[in-house]
Amino acid sequence: MDCTLFEDPGKRSNRVSMSTSSKSKDSKARCTPASGSGDDRRNLSLPVIAVDPQTGMKQSRSGIWRAYVLIAVHVLMLAHFIHWLYAGSTLTPVEPSESAEFFRRGEINMGLIFFGVAILATLIFGRFVCGWGCHLIAYQDLMLWVLKKLHIRPKAFRTRFLILIPLVIAAGWMFILPIVVRIWAEFYREDIVPPSTWHLARTGYWDTFPSLPWGIASVFFAGFAIIYFLGPKGFCTFACPYGAFFGLADKLALWRVRVNDNCEQCGHCTAVCTSNVNVAEEVNRYGMVVNPGCMKCMDCVQVCPNDALSISIGKPAILATASRAAKERKYDLTLRMEIVALITFVFVLMTVNGLYSQFPFLMSLAIAGIAAFLFMKWLALWGSRDVLLQKIRLKVGGRLRPAGWIFSAMALLMSVAVAHSAVWRYHTIRGEHPDLNVADMLMNRGFQKYAPPEYPDWQYDSTYVGEMDADQTAKVDLGIQQFEAANAWGVFGTVANHYRLAWLYHCKNRRADAVEQMRRAAALAGDLPVFWNELAKFEVAAGNDVEARAAFEKAIALETVEREALTRKTGISKHPLAAEIWLDWGLFQGFRLNDFNAGNAALEKAAQFDDSVLLARAKAMTHQGQMPVAAALLKAYLTATDDDVVRFDYGAMLFVNGDLAGAASAFETVLEHDPYHAQAAFRLGVTYLRTGRTNDAMKVFAITRKHGTDAEIAELDALLSELEIMAAP
Repeated sequence: MDCTLFEDPGKRSNRVSMSTSSKSKDSKARCTPASGSGDDRRNLSLPVIAVDPQTGMKQSRSGIWRAYVLIAVHVLMLAHFIHWLYAGSTLTPVEPSESAEFFRRGEINMGLIFFGVAILATLIFGRFVCGWGCHLIAYQDLMLWVLKKLHIRPKAFRTRFLILIPLVIAAGWMFILPIVVRIWAEFYREDIVPPSTWHLARTGYWDTFPSLPWGIASVFFAGFAIIYFLGPKGFCTFACPYGAFFGLADKLALWRVRVNDNCEQCGHCTAVCTSNVNVAEEVNRYGMVVNPGCMKCMDCVQVCPNDALSISIGKPAILATASRAAKERKYDLTLRMEIVALITFVFVLMTVNGLYSQFPFLMSLAIAGIAAFLFMKWLALWGSRDVLLQKIRLKVGGRLRPAGWIFSAMALLMSVAVAHSAVWRYHTIRGEHPDLNVADMLMNRGFQKYAPPEYPDWQYDSTYVGEMDADQTAKVDLGIQQFEAANAWGVFGTVANHYRLAWLYHCKNRRADAVEQMRRAAALAGDLPVFWNELAKFEVAAGNDVEARAAFEKAIALETVEREALTRKTGISKHPLAAEIWLDWGLFQGFRLNDFNAGNAALEKAAQFDDSVLLARAKAMTHQGQMPVAAALLKAYLTATDDDVVRFDYGAMLFVNGDLAGAASAFETVLEHDPYHAQAAFRLGVTYLRTGRTNDAMKVFAITRKHGTDAEIAELDALLSELEIMAAP
């Protein structure tokens, strides 16, 4: 035992520092009492500090407390999820990734609020939120703990450029680039910038998250695998887009790990730091920890044998000045190899992110970091005499060991997989953006810009080919070629690619090919009713009425299950998707199968779910001159909503269609609700005249003359004058 722990602090602070090993040599002499005899000399009772038997250092208790806090965080996450399962609607996920929706679409959600509060807290207290509240930190620390139990201490990957990825690439892609695009679009008056809206609750809790298998894969790569290859806090160091902002805020934090005069530079603090911070050097140079990677885990404070470290308020890191020059930093790669590693990272990230419409962004970042590290190791096999992967010797004395050959084979397979995926990615991007316009790519409007747009009830237009000019035709042809190549190259099919190829085929009047692609898209979509409804439309366009009926019925069955479950939990009565599907089903029955009773019943049901969908479709049909369809939609709309403005339009539409009795009934109802409605009285009078009810017409014309505007009265006088001329002999 080292008796210097119990010396007078003033004396100890003036003593020259020595290593733990050198102090242990004379510990016996210094710990032997100078006086006394017999039992007094043999029985020396001193305070005992708990030490780790493996390291010989004090044990940190903050680790267990952090574990409890992180477990509590997961309990809250699970409770949030369970609440959604039972309630059907809950707060939007309290997750920083959700804040990206604000930068993309202007949605203010709970994730954005949490992210903002966390940044404000970091400005004061430093990165406590990261160290004590991040679930990915929990997984990384768990993996590190497991590896240490296996006697594997992963070495931190030291680089110049890759540590800039969280801020420049990850945060840049998720947050900075979308807001730049929004500002650019606003400046050029592009109609793609939605207004900011509140989204504090939603029914689709999992809408912005990857599916369960891909969520598990994300945890595996970003929480576990990356630790083995890139070292402790590997994801935080090389990938985390949120940590980039927290790191910047930490520079201004007043609460920091600081040192007093008791420090003897024993290095215990650096040894236990799982954030790759050289604590001993920083407190020696600055009197505090200035590295923004410090997550305030408190382990360094706990293990200090001299109580030299503490968390306290003082000067922020941005104002810190060094008392001495820093030691020369050592990196694992040469400058040239760093550039190669960075290029590899970017290439793999661009290839993997969103691959087959599945790979999540955070998981792709982790995979790109691991891939860059492994590629550097593979290159080292050909240029170094000795290569080590953690404890695995890949090459010794210039000769590859069996592990090295296995590693080389796996690296080759990985390279082939990435190259194959890159080819698929190229064809998909070229299909979506035939002209490879970067602005269109950033605004996600490539396919929508060059492909002829859908319009209401396009499936009933047998002559529609998009009214394409030569340039658009060439782009559609190129899009078809590229999506066909992507489908041929792909290991897996994607709903998006098959759906887009189906629409391009339809625009070229290749109806059978369009149906085949849409069937594949619906099969891949599984139980998503919207795609089965789309399939039904393509079947209608191809003249496959039997298949269309089956697709409609499946869409309705799937939608009914979803809607009824949601209604039971939340009581929500409006369901736009249900209204859309029942509307399409009703029009198919009425205007394709000539079963008007069934069609009208379906339209009335659609109106119960969301009458605004019917009104919007009716307006579109009116604009296209499809008056019978528009009239049917307005009739269904009026079964759910007593709207006299729409009823007036409905009456006018029936008049144009020649249904004078129906028009008269609609105008009469409007006048019952508003006896002074001059325009309805005028239209009703005209309708009466067309049916020979002249006396009734003159009675309602009196309403127009009494309550109408000058323009309406003038219109009436012109009509009556014309009638007098027509009646003259």
